[in-house]
Amino acid sequence: MEISVLAWRLLILFIPGVICTFILESLVIHQKWHVNEFLIRAFIHGIVSYFLLFLIWKPCQWMWHIPDMAIWDTLNKSESYIPWNEIAEATGISVLMGFVRSWTANEQFIFKIARRFGLSKRHGSESEWRYFFEADEVVWVLVRLPEINRVYEGKVTSFSDSEDFREVILKDVHVYTNESPVELYSRAAAYLSGKKHQMVVEVVKLRETK
Repeated sequence: MEISVLAWRLLILFIPGVICTFILESLVIHQKWHVNEFLIRAFIHGIVSYFLLFLIWKPCQWMWHIPDMAIWDTLNKSESYIPWNEIAEATGISVLMGFVRSWTANEQFIFKIARRFGLSKRHGSESEWRYFFEADEVVWVLVRLPEINRVYEGKVTSFSDSEDFREVILKDVHVYTNESPVELYSRAAAYLSGKKHQMVVEVVKLRETK
């Protein structure tokens, strides 16, 4: 019975970590996380949330003489009450942390700084495909599909990728064959998909940078 109580208390205590990890999983572009990886991240985020709350709590305690945080007693003493106010405050911190971490991860700040100072050549994207399309300079591309002998020229509006599958949406599309520059037809937009090695992408036009 004590194990069940402990497990229940742990589940409640790490609500902030689960919420922060769920925000990251939803907003950050990444390969699918396994269950164990999600739980480890939730555990770490939960600890960090309570630690940040502790850093805020201490100055408030000195100024207004509020009692110590009770969250740690909840784990050590089975008869202690569950401090819902501290869990709610840590959850608020975890939500903010989740959004901040998602923003910094998607903007790849760490990798940009590392490349800036020559510390690394890594770009932080999950794949070269994603890194290519996320580049600010890439505007107009040719997508070659050799298996059907078609070339699609257009402006990239969105894209996605998985481990073996690629998707891209173009607008202002012009269609050719691989052998001839004569246009077959044009469309306002086109959705293209294929396996990893079935699509070849070339840049036609780069965005001008100052």
